[in-house]
Amino acid sequence: MKTNSNNETKSSSRPSCQTKCESDTLTPAINFKDSKNTASNFGQDQLQKVANHPCYSNDAHHKYARMHLPVAPACNIQCNYCNRKYDCANESRPGVVSELLTPEQALLKAQAVAEKIPQLSVIGIAGPGDPLANPVRTFKTLELIREAMPDIKLCLSTNGLVLVDHIDDILRLGVDHVTITINALDEVIASTNI
Repeated sequence: MKTNSNNETKSSSRPSCQTKCESDTLTPAINFKDSKNTASNFGQDQLQKVANHPCYSNDAHHKYARMHLPVAPACNIQCNYCNRKYDCANESRPGVVSELLTPEQALLKAQAVAEKIPQLSVIGIAGPGDPLANPVRTFKTLELIREAMPDIKLCLSTNGLVLVDHIDDILRLGVDHVTITINALDEVIASTNI
């Protein structure tokens, strides 16, 4: 990886899924017996949610499937590194899309994938913009999924700028996980503001 004068990191090659799976980027199995944290601090329900979520657990990553539905095109900030126009057959991270779906199209796609992949357990909205900058599209999609597929875990990823405005809808729909992405030019600045 190279860093340019604008503190942006550029990679000369993208890791394959296999490389990502073997890296430390996923959360390892949680073991509170040998750490300063305890299960009572975190809660058994939260431990189970994390243990069975393919985005947060190496074990779950190999047992459960997830999909991200591209229904949220707008964003309320413009990060230097973000290019929502990028699309490539070898790029499958959240936010990179080939097409934008309506909420109704997203439901049909989710149902078709669930029919072919019974391990599908998580559906999230992570873009291509910010889900909460697109509240009508985001929450309509989540409502349709919740009604048609009640056992699916719902997730969303946001920059958090308007999270407070949407807490009631997130709770009403039973969204299991909300990932807040915090961006900063300097890791020291970012860590002191958390």
